[in-house]
Amino acid sequence: MTISKSGQRTSGALTSNGAGYLILAGQGSEALSNLLRLTGHLEDAAYYTAAPLFLVATIIGGTIWNLGFVLMVTDRFRSDLDAIAKTDELTGLLNRRALREIMAAFDASPRAHQKMAIMMADLDKFKAINDTYSHAAGDAALAHISAVIRKVLRREDIIARFGGDEFCILLPGRSRDEARAVADRIAQAVAQNPLIWNENVIYLRMTFGFSAWDMQTAKTLTDMIAEADAALLQMKRGAARPPIAATPQRPD
Repeated sequence: MTISKSGQRTSGALTSNGAGYLILAGQGSEALSNLLRLTGHLEDAAYYTAAPLFLVATIIGGTIWNLGFVLMVTDRFRSDLDAIAKTDELTGLLNRRALREIMAAFDASPRAHQKMAIMMADLDKFKAINDTYSHAAGDAALAHISAVIRKVLRREDIIARFGGDEFCILLPGRSRDEARAVADRIAQAVAQNPLIWNENVIYLRMTFGFSAWDMQTAKTLTDMIAEADAALLQMKRGAARPPIAATPQRPD
């Protein structure tokens, strides 16, 4: 019952459940035939003919049941390994490999979504933090800013560490303008929550690049992420700056 309520569809869970029902069928049939025999509704000869079958069903069910539990443990290990392979160790976010799988699934069935905003973001002057305070401080800054961003995003939003100090954020159901509003909230949250490192207050700032996908867009999600990344690079080069009020970073 516990396995059934959990909704697990793994090979181990299905095997254990099937074996459990086989055991219940064998034991239930044995109990019912005993009751019929005791009440005179089933002859002894018929009972002793059927009883061994019920016993065999119970024994086989018990054996398969144990195998199912072994498979459940194996499934759990496989699931844990898969989660480790798709999770960025430093920030706890999805990593680039997991993001690629999400992008591939989206590109295979784009009609599952009406629209989506794509936002690329990175931490300004990240090298200065590493050079001034150490690489450990830089790692702490990435973990800190990841936690701040996650508090701003919705449950259905997807954030992944794209590489280095760059992040990719997918906002299902949002437009480009709505993504800019989200970025503004992220920037304000980052500005209001500086990193405290060894009694130093490190003010952080992020830069954003945007793109958006809808049903009329011929490009794939992969193309749109590349477009947002190009917009981010343009902003970083100073060709454009997002209209976001945030406390400047003061690594010194």
